[in-house]
Amino acid sequence: WKLLQSISFKDLVGDLLYIFPQKDLKPSIRAMLLPSITTDLQMITIAGKHFGFRDFSPLVKVDDILCERTSWYRDDMLACVLPPFFQRNNENEYEFKIMIQDKSSSSDFTPLYLEYWIGILPSSSPVFVGSSLVTISGFGFRAPFSQYTCAFSTFHHVALSSEIVEGQENKLVFKLPYWSSAAG
Repeated sequence: WKLLQSISFKDLVGDLLYIFPQKDLKPSIRAMLLPSITTDLQMITIAGKHFGFRDFSPLVKVDDILCERTSWYRDDMLACVLPPFFQRNNENEYEFKIMIQDKSSSSDFTPLYLEYWIGILPSSSPVFVGSSLVTISGFGFRAPFSQYTCAFSTFHHVALSSEIVEGQENKLVFKLPYWSSAAG
């Protein structure tokens, strides 16, 4: 009790906020999806762990060049856009570093370089009455987009989308299926 009396609430909250972020764990990189040679946008998707929260403003350096923009998706996924002057090398071997507050990933790792990544789906648009389309936003979608299907379900029905209307690296648009009571 005497110990608690000597610590003010403000000090206690400040201490908790200091030690809470990721328990002082360093970010680590496990895999990355390099941009395809055919795309103009030089975006790299990085999978790993301990990337913190969006508010930590993580930074990514590739071969000591700071990314123009870093997008935080989850504690285990980031994406960064390389500056236009960044030159890709033929071996696709780069030194990556993620910096979050005063912690940074070590460069003594061999990440898994991925040529293809199934899409990541952090959000989808709501379906409005009268609308016949649903948009699924994400990243890492790859052509041919006809390979993607979308399942829709209610308590009594499950149906696959009849067709994909639009496909891009960051979104898929599907036509809603015809709902049939025979769908089970």
